[in-house]
Amino acid sequence: MNTELKNLLVELLKHEIVVGSWGLTGIRIGKSGVSFHASAFKYNGRIQIKSLTRGYSVTIGKTTIKGLELSNVVKVIDNEIELSPDYVNNVAEWIVKTDSK
Repeated sequence: MNTELKNLLVELLKHEIVVGSWGLTGIRIGKSGVSFHASAFKYNGRIQIKSLTRGYSVTIGKTTIKGLELSNVVKVIDNEIELSPDYVNNVAEWIVKTDSK
């Protein structure tokens, strides 16, 4: 496993609450990246994160964002798949649905 991939995994673990809210399943760790299925408020599907010569790329569905600094990977993904203008209400509704089951 290369250093960039190790650093990526550590960065994801440092933000375990945010990353945990994405509903991750099917995590795969390869030679140059990580992929997983996310079930978030705004996106439900596969996400790939790859280390590049300079920075990281994140592919969410058909959209790829390249050249990200490690410190921005979690924030970019969270903004794209989870956060919304009504995020607090979305979480509250989700909690109510979960409690009523």
